[in-house]
Amino acid sequence: MKNLLGLIPLLFLGFSLLGQSKATVKANELFEQEAYQEAVQAYREAFLKEPSPVQKARIVFQIAECYRLVNDTENAKDWYQKSIKAKHNDPMHYYHLGTMLLKEQKYKEAIEQFENFQSAEPNSVLGANGIKSAKAAMEWGDKPTRWVVTNEEVINSSSMDMDPSFLDKRNTTLVFTSSREGSTGKDIDVRTGENFQDLWFTEKDRKGRWSEPALLDPTINTEVNEGSAELNAKRNTIYFTRCPIEKKEKVGCNVMKATYVGGKVSNITKVELKKEGQEKFTVGQPTVDKKEEVLVFSSDLEGGQGGNDLWMIVYDKKAKEWSEPKNLGPKINTPGEELFPFLHDDGSLYFSSDGHVGMGGLDIFVSQSIGEFRWGDPENLKAPMNSSFDDYGIVFNKTKKEGFFSSNREGGRGKDDIYSFYYPPMVFALQGTVMDRESGQPIEGVTVEVTGSDGSAFSAITDAMGSYAFGENGLQRYINEDVNYSISVRKQDYLIAKDRISTVGAQESMTFVLDFLLQFSPPNKAIELPEVLYELDKATLLPQSKDSLDFLYKILVDNPTAVIELRAHTDSRGDDKYNMELSQRRAQSCIDYLVSKGIARDRMVAKGFGETDPRITDEEIKYYPTDEAKELAHQQNRRTEFVVLNFDYVPKDKIESGNK
Repeated sequence: MKNLLGLIPLLFLGFSLLGQSKATVKANELFEQEAYQEAVQAYREAFLKEPSPVQKARIVFQIAECYRLVNDTENAKDWYQKSIKAKHNDPMHYYHLGTMLLKEQKYKEAIEQFENFQSAEPNSVLGANGIKSAKAAMEWGDKPTRWVVTNEEVINSSSMDMDPSFLDKRNTTLVFTSSREGSTGKDIDVRTGENFQDLWFTEKDRKGRWSEPALLDPTINTEVNEGSAELNAKRNTIYFTRCPIEKKEKVGCNVMKATYVGGKVSNITKVELKKEGQEKFTVGQPTVDKKEEVLVFSSDLEGGQGGNDLWMIVYDKKAKEWSEPKNLGPKINTPGEELFPFLHDDGSLYFSSDGHVGMGGLDIFVSQSIGEFRWGDPENLKAPMNSSFDDYGIVFNKTKKEGFFSSNREGGRGKDDIYSFYYPPMVFALQGTVMDRESGQPIEGVTVEVTGSDGSAFSAITDAMGSYAFGENGLQRYINEDVNYSISVRKQDYLIAKDRISTVGAQESMTFVLDFLLQFSPPNKAIELPEVLYELDKATLLPQSKDSLDFLYKILVDNPTAVIELRAHTDSRGDDKYNMELSQRRAQSCIDYLVSKGIARDRMVAKGFGETDPRITDEEIKYYPTDEAKELAHQQNRRTEFVVLNFDYVPKDKIESGNK
């Protein structure tokens, strides 16, 4: 498909000499000169004079192309529909109509046109990507990323303002391309209907306000288009695009290089590019890596994937010249347009494309570095960085948390505007309540300690309602991104409770709510473990007993120096000796379970009490009115509990290492 499309202009021009009217030939010449607005009028006049229905249909298609190339979506859409109705034989009218509908966010209608194109051109990736784009746009539009995008109204004008870049290392001076009033050239660019573009700059003051834009050094701006400037890492060399014009001939654009010192430009030279077998081509939108070893640019050089592709040249320090251009390949480039590359200091490559899956028009993509001058699969930056319109010309600061780009999206001040963006930090908070496990009442004066994997540590004391909270404290954020936190809750005569939270991998702000139930445990207080059940007349634990013992397990983990006595009791029915032995075995079963979970055996003592320590004596039970009430009393006597003996436990390995 790429080679066929490349031949279409030649076939058309050859046929025009044989079968087209002079008016049509004139319109075609204006189109080739990119004088699209003049070409529209010429095609309209040619349509009235053209006798052939086939040529009339082609003229309709060409009018649609003119409107598309000047970003007149509404008229382009109407004329592509007319082209389809006229049965013009170029299936691209389906594809371009689909892209127009995509810009208008008419996704179902866009998919229909992409499917029509796919049927006509099954070997082209454009149709499949168009369908995927419409579906992705619906999803991404409903779920925007955290980027915050703002129109820089002070910088923008009613004309085209685009492709910003930083002039200084502090990122306080922007250079950008603009066709606003005051440009150097006095003529009108026939392609855009606006002034020729120049390089302008604006500076940010201490209050963060941008100055009124002014022309960059007059040495760099001429009567023709200049734009897409970028400085090297040292900020002493400026690369930019210049597009010379010769009447009735499309000369193309060049990458230029100049010395930049103290805001002054000098020694402007053309970056000489060599492409064997091709003399005329257009190149522009340069970006260089931080070592100035590679220069990436956009070009219509032959041997690409179609349209404008991204290419690179590598500088040979010994020969003091650039290598022959190398195409970045099908992973980056498509049959569509790849434009406005930007190489970040970390090696990642940002660029805009309308050929990859996107939201409509040009979308901004990033490809991470996977080796020297090699990049991985492009990732779409999604909404709100991208829209259904053209989004391009991105530049980041070193942190990759903020920067600028340009777009012709709705709501702007001019045709194309400059937008700033930043990635807001996620806001996290931790809060909760501390209650007494037995009474359910809030506990005042509990210390809540938080330790982060980033070395941070902070604490709070619960109030009368047992509440604590860690949110924002002025400029300080307690809970930060990509950190694991350990929380410890302690108060005298209570067992310590612990928990963990993590913000690692979090995609959105959130509030963690951790409520704690503290176990009151003064010296010699027996704490019952409810629902510890055994098989009838045996020491074997029933499965439902595990929850209660897991509660004790967590207490022992949270209180690593605690030594406990685990006590088991029976009721008074049965032989005294048998009950004593049974309770001892049951206490030991509990300890065995905890050992299997990883608790050191020497932290626990098993003790069976048999029927010697009832909660309700037999003398009291005999006065209970019903057998059911008496059975409930016996159940209270059959219990498992623990007592904290001390907090002096030291692991054997630490004792041994201390004795060495």
